[in-house]
Amino acid sequence: LIIAFSTDENLEKFESVAPTIPVDYEKWNYLDIHEEFGKIIGKEDEATEWVNEWKNELESDKADVEEAVGTDVTASVVEQYAKDIYVYGTNWGRGTEIIYQELGLGVPEEIESEVVETGWKNISAEEVGKYAGDFMFVGTGDSGADNAYRETNVWKDLDAVKNDRVIEFDSPTFYYNDPYSLEHQKEIIVDALTE
Repeated sequence: LIIAFSTDENLEKFESVAPTIPVDYEKWNYLDIHEEFGKIIGKEDEATEWVNEWKNELESDKADVEEAVGTDVTASVVEQYAKDIYVYGTNWGRGTEIIYQELGLGVPEEIESEVVETGWKNISAEEVGKYAGDFMFVGTGDSGADNAYRETNVWKDLDAVKNDRVIEFDSPTFYYNDPYSLEHQKEIIVDALTE
């Protein structure tokens, strides 16, 4: 069995090797897709059990976060790869499912209007302030990322930077939203917001 993104250009090749299920990733809520995978591989009960436990844990975590930072705060998730800077929406890995969907941190207006539908957007260093939230979650990016935007006055003048509300994360461990990745990300995110 091969499970692949519906946009993968090799779907026909995969189908010649084994039964192939194309997945429209962007159309699924991250928990729905987990349960769908459970159905596909005959582990529906285990998948549902994990989702229920996850939701219960997040209810408690959300209360802790709200007590620590309040209920009227926003967050942004930013990463740099080579020379490109990206900002992410609410369902595109990088902890966004936890930050926005589960903990309920607000989505900055520009991200809501320009990024959520597509999932991500390439921005310039000069635009970072336009997409900045009260908290900035910043990925390490890749080996080609110079992160020079963090030396600019635009960055240094951000409220989140001035008030020590920048939370750094290791990009490769935050790419995905499978259960193992999510549990690791949750620990880092919740700890950072409640310390």
